Amino acid sequence: MLVDGVACKLKYRFEPGHALDGVTLQLPLYLLNRIEAAQADWLVPGLIREKLTALLKLLPKDKRRPLIPLPDAVTAFLSVAQPGEQTLTAALAAYIRKKTGTDIHPDDWSGEFSPHLKMNFSVIDDSGQELASGRDLAALRQQLGGAARITYGGGAEDSEFERTGLLEWSFGDLPEQVKFKRGGRELTGYPALVDAGDSVDLRLLDTADAAASETRRGVVRLLRIALALQFKQLDKDLARETALALKFRNFGSAEQLREALINAIATRALLGDDDTPRKQKEFDKQKERAKPKVAVVKQALLRDVAEILDLHAQVAARLNAKPQFTAAMRDETSHLAALVPPDFITATAWAHLRDLPRYLRGILKRLEKLPASEVRDSRGMASVLTLQNKVLARRAQVRGELPPALDDFRWQLEELRISLFAQELKTPYPVSAKRLDKLWDELARQPLS
Repeated sequence: MLVDGVACKLKYRFEPGHALDGVTLQLPLYLLNRIEAAQADWLVPGLIREKLTALLKLLPKDKRRPLIPLPDAVTAFLSVAQPGEQTLTAALAAYIRKKTGTDIHPDDWSGEFSPHLKMNFSVIDDSGQELASGRDLAALRQQLGGAARITYGGGAEDSEFERTGLLEWSFGDLPEQVKFKRGGRELTGYPALVDAGDSVDLRLLDTADAAASETRRGVVRLLRIALALQFKQLDKDLARETALALKFRNFGSAEQLREALINAIATRALLGDDDTPRKQKEFDKQKERAKPKVAVVKQALLRDVAEILDLHAQVAARLNAKPQFTAAMRDETSHLAALVPPDFITATAWAHLRDLPRYLRGILKRLEKLPASEVRDSRGMASVLTLQNKVLARRAQVRGELPPALDDFRWQLEELRISLFAQELKTPYPVSAKRLDKLWDELARQPLS
């Protein structure tokens, strides 16, 4: 099987019940993030009919009935299918929709079939030693994806984009992608600046998205190094925020607060929503543009964090009081923990951080209205939790950063809570459970990144 142009070995074992029953793909570590899930989903021609039949048998009876006899439906599908372009379920759902008009939801495929109908992956290092194996590609990427990303360009032959310990922009322009050779084969790499703490590493990563996100963090680190005197003074100023540190004590130490504030200020003031510099002239201009922003961002962040901590304390006090309406109390207890986690200063995007006070006031408003609105509250909570549970289930399948669409939906749920429980605080756009139900159906059909 070709993965990113590299021929990878396939092994077949017929031994029902054995862990290695079926097809095993030997996948070099550096290609772990390069293989398309759709490509592996189609297995090999000798097993595809069996897998398709198993998938059709998972469908609810009313959706399966128009496709009987199933062997004929499988033959018809294979006559028009384009293997590897989509995941097998996505391609099959599109075919069924076109043939019968039946809409197949991703949840319709729920159920298990024989393990040998899933590709088994054996991830190996450069010497051929197995590092891990399994049939869950997402889990393998969760385990080894970071190592795969960093080592992707490690075997590059004479690459100028594999350097460590950089303290300044001394490497020329940063192209979005380059060709390089590894083991005599030509591959595509994505140059990235990787934050190494006190310095920056220049690496060839395996995906454009990973390179883009790493480079933004790397550029921020280089700018912090370039503005070292300013950040040294910032550290001294924040060390004097003793009142804020007292408010933060339930989340962490004064030192942890100072570090979080510095990181958040750096991310927002030094780069913010600006484009990522890819040339030294652009970097130098960004440095000059960022200098005056540090003080402004610091004041805004200190104000917002103080307000968030004050409101958090008020909500926590209400929730810790003797609970009379346990369902709503339990909901808001878990909601508060998710909304304001210990790392909220750095984990929450700037735009949403500024919304946290309104969401916290929304919780207070909801609690104030109980018990008069208990019945209405229960109906609203059911709508929120139905959608929230779907988000959590989907989130558990994601490795790394959340896809933008899923992250945006998560914040729309916060606006839904305002519209249901604290309408007087208003939302910036119309939102309802019906709108979000429809949006979720569209989102659920999109592949996970």
